[in-house]
Amino acid sequence: MDGMPRKIIYEKENGAIMEGYMKYDDLKTYYDSNISNMNEILNRIEKDIVDARDSQNVPIYMTRARVKDIDSCYLKTKRKNKIDIDTITDMIGLRILCLFEQDIFDVYQYLLTMLNREVYTLKEILVYGWKKDSIVPIDFMQKEFNKFDRYSKVKFEDIYRDNGYQSIHFVGLYKDFHQNIEYSFEIQLRTLLQDVWGELEHKLAYKQKNPHQFIRQSFMRLSKSLETNDMLITHLKSFIDESLCGIDPISFSVGNVYKYEDQRLPEIFKQPEIEPILTKYNKLILKADVLKDKAILKAAYSAYKELISSCMKHAKYKFDDSDFIYWKEMEEAFFKVINEEFTDAIRIYEKYLDSSYVSAFRLGQIYFHQKNHIEALKKFDQCFEILDHESLQINKMKLYVNMALIFWNLGTEYLISAVESIDKAIENSKECDERDLEVLYNSACYYYMECLLNERCCNKVEDTHEKSEAYYNILKELVDKFQGEGKYARKHTYDTLAWYNYNKYILSGKQDIVHIEKAHDYMLLMNNGIMPVVQYYSHEAIQQSHMQKIKCEFSKI
Repeated sequence: MDGMPRKIIYEKENGAIMEGYMKYDDLKTYYDSNISNMNEILNRIEKDIVDARDSQNVPIYMTRARVKDIDSCYLKTKRKNKIDIDTITDMIGLRILCLFEQDIFDVYQYLLTMLNREVYTLKEILVYGWKKDSIVPIDFMQKEFNKFDRYSKVKFEDIYRDNGYQSIHFVGLYKDFHQNIEYSFEIQLRTLLQDVWGELEHKLAYKQKNPHQFIRQSFMRLSKSLETNDMLITHLKSFIDESLCGIDPISFSVGNVYKYEDQRLPEIFKQPEIEPILTKYNKLILKADVLKDKAILKAAYSAYKELISSCMKHAKYKFDDSDFIYWKEMEEAFFKVINEEFTDAIRIYEKYLDSSYVSAFRLGQIYFHQKNHIEALKKFDQCFEILDHESLQINKMKLYVNMALIFWNLGTEYLISAVESIDKAIENSKECDERDLEVLYNSACYYYMECLLNERCCNKVEDTHEKSEAYYNILKELVDKFQGEGKYARKHTYDTLAWYNYNKYILSGKQDIVHIEKAHDYMLLMNNGIMPVVQYYSHEAIQQSHMQKIKCEFSKI
């Protein structure tokens, strides 16, 4: 049989099995009969994947999809010694690329769930060249795979490749129940850098029968280099997630508890028997918000339940009191958010979205926490559309301060929006106590100073120098007042005052020694400062960076 064409077995449109020698025309007949169906199924599979990215936030960077063209298929039958069209598992092929290796974790789990649907029949999972110490280890893949009863007879294989190839292949069948036909497909999952290697290797070496040893060794070295870069990128992302991008405004800090307008408070709260219970609850919830103590939070929730029960047993209670229902559900949603039960919190806040600016802002915070920035900003816009002249000024101030923090979290491109929010917060600061003012002017001083150091922002914001200095002086006066009363400011406040003086020293060409001395003095006070509700890794890292720079310059004078 040497030198003779191989045979092909393929199914014609009428379902008859046809055997014959492997000819190009045979493949063409098969393609003519099936190409339309294969393209339709390709589109369905890709839609399942893209929908997961767009609606479920599955971290898919991009997809590639194709029906194998007839020339490639014909060459593969020769190269792979195929005699049955069904043995070509990638007639329908899709490739999913992730930016980061850790994203493989979520996409892999999603694909296992997707392929468990009735239209899919998973045949095998082939894991090529995966390292034992990978961020997504092979043991994890096996464990997740074993959770599905339907996959009990599906092959899971860890395949070593000495050329450096890394990829996860899902091989299966897709059934069109309407036409009662099945087609084979293959989904490849890998990172972007793994794909770069795959494309280069496929183009330069894959189709060579016996590539030169130098070529093989070079691709192996390239694979290790790209693997190192993949790990570096992953670690970089983790660092960013834990630092600047990890600042999480949903972890409620001082200034996040909003007061109810008088017209929204239930009448029953004015009853003499209820007022002491309400006062007890308010003190506990404020204390829990400030200290983030689980025991106090538990006590606050018990007080909330006691308050609800007492109101409902009171003779003046009305079961259809809309203000009472609103207050009860808003407080319940607040507890849900603190406990990160976001789905339940969203359900409650959505009920009052059109009439409650706090509901809109809370939803924005939740979406921001979930990295859904577009939806978050839309909800923040809705919040400020609902705000009107009857809204409490103290609430407006807090909302604008928190909005400035959110813009700052988004990066320097949003710094102008941050200072604009601070300006609006200052306009609504008449009802603030001293601690609220400390938070406000600490933010104002810091953001305007950031703006001063950013040339693009400085050129677009009026009076940057004057305002940064004015807010520094107000903040300094507050700190001096606290000190005269034997109190300490917040740690962030000392950091801002120190950082302001450090930058004034730098901007003076390191000539104004007084500023670096003040910076050093405030830096020393940071150890005594009141800790914020949550000392984020990012805040701590920024403060440590400030301290190092101040120490370095101070040591030179």
